[in-house]
Amino acid sequence: MPSTKEVAELIKKDPTAVDAYMPLVLEAIRDDQNHANWCDDLKLAISRQVFEEVKSQSNKHEQHMLELCEMCLEKRSATKWYYLAVDMFEEKRIINWKQHVALAEKLIKTFEVPVALVRSKDEVSGLSKGCPPSDTGIGVALMRCIHAMMAGLDRDKILKKVSKCMVEVLVKLSKMPNELQIIAGHAFCSSSRQPLSWDGTENMLPELYTNLYEWMTSGNVDLKSKRNDKTQFIDSIISSSLKGARSPSKYAKEIYKIHQYVLTQELDGDPYSGYGLLAITINSGFVEKNYGNQRLIRDFVPGVVKMLKCDNKQLMMNASSCITCFQQQGDLLAPYADDVMEAFLDEKSDLLGHCLKPLYGASPEKILSRFDQLAEAMEDMNPTNKTYIYMMWDDVAKDNAKLLVPHLDLMMDDVTNARFCHQVVIILGTMSVKFPGKFVDKIDKLVKVAKQTPYTIHAVSKIVASVGQINEKQAERCMKILVDKLKTIEDMWLSVIMMDMKRIGLKHVEVLKKYRADIEPFMKSQAMRVPDMVQSLIDFMDGRSLEALADDVEDVKEDVQNLDDRVTETEENVDRLDKTVTEQGQEIDNVKNEVTEQGQRLGDLEEVVDDTIVRVDEIDRKTITNAPKWSRDIANLLNPEHEHDWRFLAIRLGFTGEDVRNWALSPDPTMAILAEWYTIHKSSEATFAILTALQDMGRDDAATIVEEALQAADKVVPKAVPDISEKPPRVFISYQWDHQPEVKVIKEHLEKAGFNCWLDIGQMGGGDSLFAKINEGMRAAKVVLCMCTEKYSKSENCNKEVNLANLLNKPIIPVLIEKIDWPPSGSMSMLFAQLLYIQFFTDKEYVRGEKFWEDAKFAELLGQISYHVAPDEEMITDEYRNWVPQIDDLPKVVKTANEKKSTDDNTKSEKVTDQAQEIIPQVFISYQWDKQTEIKTLYSRLTSLGFSCWLDIMQMGGGDPLYSKIDKGIRNAKVVVSIVTPKYALSANCRREVSLTDALRKPIIPLLMQRMTWPPEGPMSMPFAQLLYIDCTGESTQKEFRDAKFDELVQKLKEHATVEDTVVQSAPPSDTEKPEIEEAKQVEEKSQSPPAAENIITPESEEKEDPAKQNQPPKEEAKEDQKLEPISTEDPAKLSGSTVPQQNQPPNEDADEDQKLEPISTEDPAKFAGSTVPQQTQPPKEDAEEDKKLQPMSTEDPAKFSGSTVPQQTQPPKEDVEEVQKLEPVSTEDPAKFAGSTVPEVRPQSVMGPKHAEVIQPERSVSAPKERARPDSPKKKKKSSVCAII
Repeated sequence: MPSTKEVAELIKKDPTAVDAYMPLVLEAIRDDQNHANWCDDLKLAISRQVFEEVKSQSNKHEQHMLELCEMCLEKRSATKWYYLAVDMFEEKRIINWKQHVALAEKLIKTFEVPVALVRSKDEVSGLSKGCPPSDTGIGVALMRCIHAMMAGLDRDKILKKVSKCMVEVLVKLSKMPNELQIIAGHAFCSSSRQPLSWDGTENMLPELYTNLYEWMTSGNVDLKSKRNDKTQFIDSIISSSLKGARSPSKYAKEIYKIHQYVLTQELDGDPYSGYGLLAITINSGFVEKNYGNQRLIRDFVPGVVKMLKCDNKQLMMNASSCITCFQQQGDLLAPYADDVMEAFLDEKSDLLGHCLKPLYGASPEKILSRFDQLAEAMEDMNPTNKTYIYMMWDDVAKDNAKLLVPHLDLMMDDVTNARFCHQVVIILGTMSVKFPGKFVDKIDKLVKVAKQTPYTIHAVSKIVASVGQINEKQAERCMKILVDKLKTIEDMWLSVIMMDMKRIGLKHVEVLKKYRADIEPFMKSQAMRVPDMVQSLIDFMDGRSLEALADDVEDVKEDVQNLDDRVTETEENVDRLDKTVTEQGQEIDNVKNEVTEQGQRLGDLEEVVDDTIVRVDEIDRKTITNAPKWSRDIANLLNPEHEHDWRFLAIRLGFTGEDVRNWALSPDPTMAILAEWYTIHKSSEATFAILTALQDMGRDDAATIVEEALQAADKVVPKAVPDISEKPPRVFISYQWDHQPEVKVIKEHLEKAGFNCWLDIGQMGGGDSLFAKINEGMRAAKVVLCMCTEKYSKSENCNKEVNLANLLNKPIIPVLIEKIDWPPSGSMSMLFAQLLYIQFFTDKEYVRGEKFWEDAKFAELLGQISYHVAPDEEMITDEYRNWVPQIDDLPKVVKTANEKKSTDDNTKSEKVTDQAQEIIPQVFISYQWDKQTEIKTLYSRLTSLGFSCWLDIMQMGGGDPLYSKIDKGIRNAKVVVSIVTPKYALSANCRREVSLTDALRKPIIPLLMQRMTWPPEGPMSMPFAQLLYIDCTGESTQKEFRDAKFDELVQKLKEHATVEDTVVQSAPPSDTEKPEIEEAKQVEEKSQSPPAAENIITPESEEKEDPAKQNQPPKEEAKEDQKLEPISTEDPAKLSGSTVPQQNQPPNEDADEDQKLEPISTEDPAKFAGSTVPQQTQPPKEDAEEDKKLQPMSTEDPAKFSGSTVPQQTQPPKEDVEEVQKLEPVSTEDPAKFAGSTVPEVRPQSVMGPKHAEVIQPERSVSAPKERARPDSPKKKKKSSVCAII
């Protein structure tokens, strides 16, 4: 066999003869025993001549190179062959690894075989003596080889594929590794350019961490230095895995054991030990990463707190960073409050100041125990930590103001510091209510502060008013200060000053009366709420109060007695008048004679009019029209201009804005609408649609005409007696054919339980029309079961069946027979989002065609079905003979039309009609009070530009009902600006405001005032998910609101609100408001004492509550989200601000009523042939580029609704935008939106959400849970009053 030198000479003679010399090369490498040199003749010849020849032949010799690479890695003790492998991995044209994934995994596994470290002579006794294994020749070559291999695999796009194999190798290397295995493991995890992918390897991490823990605790591992190979090996594995792996709960237990062990060792070093390095790595990679999951990190907190006590600054800063991450989780930090306070007082880290306020809320006693120590430390504390203490003192002042009194001078010193001014003044304002005497000599200084910093005037005014209540002398002094401020302060603060003046007047009203002349001129002020506040002060000074009203009542009683005496006297006068009447009777006889003559003349005129009417009727009948005879009477009612006239009817019937414009020029627009409607629809369906639309519009006068016409038709042509020879199935099963075996076995068991089911394979025969049979089965059924799968949600025919069931108001019960996301994506998502499903699928394997569900789930399904259908006793088998539905099984998926609430006319009371004219703001500002200062600035800027804005502190005062004011403000506003912060997303009141806004379809403009995830987590995520926010997190933006972000807000506001228009409301109360007044009066009469403020429930607050909570016990929040239902238009009272309790009704078993399909906007009569109505689907989310081009959809083209995909529309010309917005149809669920306007307004794209097409889904009425009806209960007919409009 030739030597390596001979083979090298052979290569040099003819480099092109690769096939000839490559077998010799492999043999020479296999037999080579010279491990000392890092290079020889053969290695040079291969890397120069052979590789150049291979690259020139375009992978012709790739197989030889693969064998060569494998041979080099098998010679693991030879440095030169590692370097030859490095050359092969680094060169792209030698091997294309994308085609050799299996071989790459084989090469990776060669590194798990243990190989002893062989040092060179120089490393044993030369200059490199004692160097660590990673610095030896073989160690450096091994690490370079692995890094080159990972770079080559990443270059050829297979690194992610083989990463799982690398992790398997790391698991084996971590179990008592030798020196070279440590170097190999470190090399796999330390490549920064080609990081190892840990996706899908989470199940291997527990074993990996367990191996490391056992090795570390074996006694053979010393990690005192953070730079030795063993420390680097462990740290690189933990750091890389924690950074790339998911599902931390799978390996939290094992990583916690390592964390606890390293904390028991010496952490300090230069600058810290290897144990300290591992503690920092786990804190950063696991604790900080999962700080929101208390269950995972709770056990780590004691160790992190322990690190706060280290003298090493880097370890202490790392611990401070971790603690700051879960600062809002006060209950988690409460047990360690003393340690955190100690570290804060030692000023080890400014980050710990963030925890003071949450810690006080969770454990106030521990904070108060160190209160004096905190106050003493403030004198020498840096401004940052001082700010944190003042933030905490704000809460202390509300609960324990007495503790702050000794430190009043300290706060007065800081009140002139611009950095602390606002916080300090607020704290002082809270203290002044309980300790006004402490501020008598400090008012002058505080007034100067208010002059320098105007935004503190509200707190300074509060302090002045508190002092003014002490005695009359102080009242004179403080009242003068406030009156002087009235003359110089900005308009936005006038109402605040006046409220504090009234506080002084409560104790010293005579002092307030002296300044009446200074107050009355402000009655003409244009500032919001100032005139009302002035009137309130004047009424107070004049003594117009409840006591004065009682005196007035007594006076009225005296007047009534006097009136009774006068009535007696009047009776005597009446007797005298009788004589006079007799005399005038003769004169009346003369007048009668004249009237008789005029009557003869009118009789002649009536004959002429009757002839004219007959001729007009003849002309009308000759006119070609498809509308019935009673259409003329409807036209006479709807043609006059009204908030619910013919234009609203056209929108309800689904006609487009262009159609409305054309009919506006017609002399009889209502007749034109009805004629076209009857032309494109069947008469029966058209009549029912018109009747339903009129009922939903509240036009009972017109609906009565249609009902009488239908009753007359029934008398002329009676309805055919239904064929009852065979009882149709009452349970309709909708499914996708790929799961037919599972559905058939479900049907079999349902019929064993007594429920006859409709299934296409059982009810269809040869020659039957598919859609006709489905329509017939659906209409006859009482409940629809949807067998939900991934393919079911994407099936066009299944979508049609679900839409038909929804339009027929059939109860829908989703049954999951395979695991899918809920609600399923596609056009079903809007409908299914409000329903709860029953899960039939399990993780267990089953035989198709046999039972695969749990008995409890099937019992739940039987309970839901029996709510709507009584089982057939003849069909029930012994298996289900003894099954009895539970009475308290509330239906979770019932979906029927809401019934109108009947109101007793005798219980209604009229409102006072003399309502003062009130300016209704067009812009409603919704915010959380922590941002009140910035919101005041925003309010000032918007009002200065001419916008009329609603802000709670500007519109509300003492005695005002909170929820009714907010409800009225949102309902009357044209647009709502939501100031989004983390606390805003958690606030219950803010969630109610957003929910009401979303339910009323008001445009929402979100302003992001703090950095947070979008959409916010929690109940607000659904309304905000489709909206784009305006980023106002910048300090400059929030300070003045004069930058581009504010300009963007102004542009969006101008799309909905105008700067010159104001809405004046002076109309008397409507009928829908009277029940609300009556209800309020009844509550007032029944209550003998004023209830606590927190227990008062107004109709407006009830409306903001989750409807599911009114009739059902509390449930988990996640379930409540699934049960949220859209507002129905069946009850007008719901839309006028009053709350109508939802009544539970028994299921409607009248098949004839169920067969009435609600009209939709379809201009093609053929769509009703099969009674299947396709539902529109939203465009795919991933197609963001196409979404940006989509505009809100119009219903002018009926072809757009024939499929399940929404076509894309282009933006109309700018000059037509306003007109198009006024005429395009939108969801008409809320009739209140159309009050006072001709055509409902379309929410603009910029407010509705991301820049993609808005699919106008049909609004659906969703039923509430009803009382369970007994199977033998009498049938009750119920009118369906839901009109689905597209």
